[in-house]
Amino acid sequence: MWDFTVVSLVLSAVFVASLAQGPIWDSSHLRRLNKTDRNRKLAYNSLAEPQTTGVTEWTSWFNIDHPGGNGDYERLEAIRFYYRERVCSRPVAMEARTTDWVAAAETGEVVHSSLEKGFWCINKEQPFGRSCSNYHVRFQCPPVHSYWTDWSEWTPCSATACNDVGIQVRQRKCMSTQPLPLLLSPVCVGPHIERRECSTPPCE
Repeated sequence: MWDFTVVSLVLSAVFVASLAQGPIWDSSHLRRLNKTDRNRKLAYNSLAEPQTTGVTEWTSWFNIDHPGGNGDYERLEAIRFYYRERVCSRPVAMEARTTDWVAAAETGEVVHSSLEKGFWCINKEQPFGRSCSNYHVRFQCPPVHSYWTDWSEWTPCSATACNDVGIQVRQRKCMSTQPLPLLLSPVCVGPHIERRECSTPPCE
């Protein structure tokens, strides 16, 4: 009995000591491990957070029609009538979800969509006598590219008396490659107006 107790105590001490020391790694192995974890983290971030700057922009969600006798209709023409400043002239994609946040493709309902017409769901087309869900939609718009026009000619010197100093002004306009909503204006980097000193001939 005494021998068994001694053996148990020795084994317990060895086990505790091994736990206290932890795994033994040399410095080269730690460097490789840290580098591997860092690469794995970078790879994960590149997949989870794709760069979308300057590619496209999504509009807000629109829900202008609630399901009635015929179905649910989110027509682009009607959305533009109520929210003209929020939808670009030529969307490149569209997303439709129910108000319970279920994607249209996952509802099991027969739906229709068109980048020219919008989105619609007709009750009589649904299986098992179901009615259409209440949908809302959003649109993906291409980025707005802005550019400066050429500078105008310098205006005549503001000075009128002889041997006087005045200023001249020239301007340029910021333009957009696409039609913009009424409340927005294109953004260009740099000044839209320049001034310089000028002088009139000396008096005779």
